[in-house]
Amino acid sequence: MKQLPLLILATTFLAAGPVAIYAQTSTASSTEAGGIFDSVIESVSNITETVQEQLPLPKPAPQSVLSERAQERIINLAANISNRFDGIIARLQNIIIRLNTRIEKLEADGTDVTQAKESLARAEVALEAARDDLDDIDDAVADVVGSTNPKTKWQDVRAKFINARENVRTAHTELRNTVTNLKNTEPAPATN
Repeated sequence: MKQLPLLILATTFLAAGPVAIYAQTSTASSTEAGGIFDSVIESVSNITETVQEQLPLPKPAPQSVLSERAQERIINLAANISNRFDGIIARLQNIIIRLNTRIEKLEADGTDVTQAKESLARAEVALEAARDDLDDIDDAVADVVGSTNPKTKWQDVRAKFINARENVRTAHTELRNTVTNLKNTEPAPATN
């Protein structure tokens, strides 16, 4: 039985020895490791600062202030207006073609149609200007709905629609003048 306390005492010293050594080593290691970790963190932070100086971070794309529903509504309304203008321009173009044919026939008969030709030419110019105003309207509307300031951008689109409207009105007025001028022409004298 004398051996049992000796065995317990030997086991305790053997077990306590490495713990004491480990405690001293781990304290020294943690102090050294703390210094190593600090220097690594400092090095990494210097690297990120250098990278940020050399390569600027990309700026986020500007977000539209309009909701998806509002964007869709504006696009649809602008498309409806644009389609109506396209229809009006197509009808006026058909009238121009028909009046041009009528002018050619009257001119072939010897009737003076100079004034009618001039007003028809002004109608064609105004109609072409209306087409030009509406040519890129879809892209302009897309810029409006995707903008961070749609109210300001809408003024450009609105101006295009108003210019197109005025040009269509001018074309319509000139077509009326063409018809009036054709009615006021005197037929060429009949030859025997």
